[in-house]
Amino acid sequence: MIFIEDLLEDQDGRLINSQTVNTRRMNAEVQLLAKRAWALDQTMQAGTEVNAPIFTIHDGNLLKFFSPTELVDAWQLERDYFSALQKLRESNACLAGYIDRTSSNSVISLLHLLNLPLEEVNDANLKTNGQIEGVSDAQLFAKVLQSGERSAIFAQSSPQNKDYKDKYGVDYEIAFFYINVGDIRPHIVRVEIPMWVGRHKESVNQLHALLVAQCAIQGRERYPYALTRADELAYIKPTERHQLDELIRVELMKQQMMPERSTKLESKGMARSTRRRHILGN
Repeated sequence: MIFIEDLLEDQDGRLINSQTVNTRRMNAEVQLLAKRAWALDQTMQAGTEVNAPIFTIHDGNLLKFFSPTELVDAWQLERDYFSALQKLRESNACLAGYIDRTSSNSVISLLHLLNLPLEEVNDANLKTNGQIEGVSDAQLFAKVLQSGERSAIFAQSSPQNKDYKDKYGVDYEIAFFYINVGDIRPHIVRVEIPMWVGRHKESVNQLHALLVAQCAIQGRERYPYALTRADELAYIKPTERHQLDELIRVELMKQQMMPERSTKLESKGMARSTRRRHILGN
């Protein structure tokens, strides 16, 4: 556990918000991923490890938004994120962002656009998806993809993605595809990849196969084992959580804010304490 008081405040001495904390944590995760990929690539180049493709999986989307109105030091956070992506690119790593529960409707919007006569393509008709409004990409591909199959690769047409491409180069535009990792019942996940991966068919095929195999390890869970194992290793023990709560409480009191206990969270804690925690074994 690390506690650095200077990290708790912005340049004006105000407490940082939760969005900044979450973005800093995300950046630290991606930077560690890049560091490990770089070290592995170096050992393979030195001939001390068997030369093999490097696959790195991030739990969440890759198309991040760094808003100056929501984040402290947004520009620095953005630079740190892309510095990590560049290191992954230089490590020849195949990077993927795994989104287990996706509500995206990018492909549905594309189908709606394709169905419009040219004279009806305007802002008013594009604000909704017409007759297919409310349908998600996951619902569509649950009907289209068989178990283990994936969709074509798409690039999201958004100002944010264009900004990635314009600022950092074509390799950093974010693409995506869908996979049905379900067995008996469809389970559609969205996988985001940078264009340096998307342009290489073999890398995409290998990534596809890896994710399906990873999800199969856990049976009905249908979630990559590597991400589950990482979550187990990052599990915060009750004693550590108590120490963290105390640090937060002390800081709130310093700021003349009275900490309040949440009845809802306490109820959740009591419910969870009665559950058994299962850890996968051999």
